[in-house]
Amino acid sequence: MTQVTYKTEKLSKKRVYYTGSDTLKTGYALCYDRDTGTASESDINRAINVEKPATANLNYFAGVVDAGSAGKTGPCYIDIVQPTGALVECFTDQNCTILVTKLGPQNASYALGAAGAAVPGCAIAMQTVDRSGTNGTVLAQLSPVNPNAVDVAAAVTATQDTLTLTSMTGTANTAPAAETNIDTLTGTLTGELDNALTNVTFNATWSQEQANEINKNFKEIQAELTTQRALNTVLINNCKTFATQLNAVKADIAALITALKNASLMA
Repeated sequence: MTQVTYKTEKLSKKRVYYTGSDTLKTGYALCYDRDTGTASESDINRAINVEKPATANLNYFAGVVDAGSAGKTGPCYIDIVQPTGALVECFTDQNCTILVTKLGPQNASYALGAAGAAVPGCAIAMQTVDRSGTNGTVLAQLSPVNPNAVDVAAAVTATQDTLTLTSMTGTANTAPAAETNIDTLTGTLTGELDNALTNVTFNATWSQEQANEINKNFKEIQAELTTQRALNTVLINNCKTFATQLNAVKADIAALITALKNASLMA
């Protein structure tokens, strides 16, 4: 006759060596110390030693402290519940909603945090409970972290950085300065040209025909400067309009990126 056990979850437990010195609680998150020992040597302790989650080991999530090992102070051997898809009590600092809140190991904390770009997901809440004020346990479905998985939110952030979506305000603001510089230059040259024309007119060594020709050339330069000044004004205004439009597009892209991130985290 087959024996049936009701209201239990089959958990996969493993005896590991906790290398830290803290006193552990039920559901504490732990990660494998995969770089223990000498890098060039084959060291099986990398499959046994566990430590407090840190940025360097978040992809090597080991599991959570089993209730039977709660209260132990490291370094010591303990039992952990491995992430196999079973429901288990997990320590967290999040306000959890059943079937919605995604959790993962976070830097410098035994509590599972909100899964996201910097926190690989390993669990989803199976209980609605707020642990954001006082950290505690939440029933959660615990799964292994896939170190090769592509984090969509992180990928979107990288794309945003690559696009360098910086504001065009600076460019727009520098335009009037350029316009003013052209005005100043034009005025200075005009004054110098007037002086030059006077000197040419009264230079006794040149014939009147030569003076008239130089005078004509100088006046053509003045006219060209005036034309360029007008073209510069049009260019500046076009740049201002373009900068305004580009800023609007930038805002739209930023909103789209935020929406993509949120969709990724909630998927």
